[in-house]
Amino acid sequence: MGVDASGSTIEMANDAEAISEAEQLVKGSGAEAKAAGMNDESMIIKNIEYIRPFEIGCATQGDDPLFHGIVGAEFSVKCPDSCDQDEAGIFGNMIYEITSSVCKAGIHSGHLEPEGGYFRIKIANGEALYDSTEQNGVLS
Repeated sequence: MGVDASGSTIEMANDAEAISEAEQLVKGSGAEAKAAGMNDESMIIKNIEYIRPFEIGCATQGDDPLFHGIVGAEFSVKCPDSCDQDEAGIFGNMIYEITSSVCKAGIHSGHLEPEGGYFRIKIANGEALYDSTEQNGVLS
């Protein structure tokens, strides 16, 4: 079963270095993501350049103004504990519809533990269809 959407996505990928990189940035490197504007696009989660992490909540979606919505914009995020138990929805499998919960999609994809942690997202072009799957105890 899939979800037909009009052009917004989240994609996940492993980011083994994100925690140490994010910790270095929090300690004061001062690197900040800068972008402007807003559109209806996609979000990809993977290992990208050094970016200061944003602390977000379990219900934060990929279309949150924090992420600017510009295709190609990249952000590091820190998710809290237990987002797998949150009622926020996700739509997709490795590539997620932009209104999906960022943290829950990270858990579904296997790139974030239910205990929370760091990973990265990248805004990307959307897909026409998002598959529904159950992975890591989370149904999309």
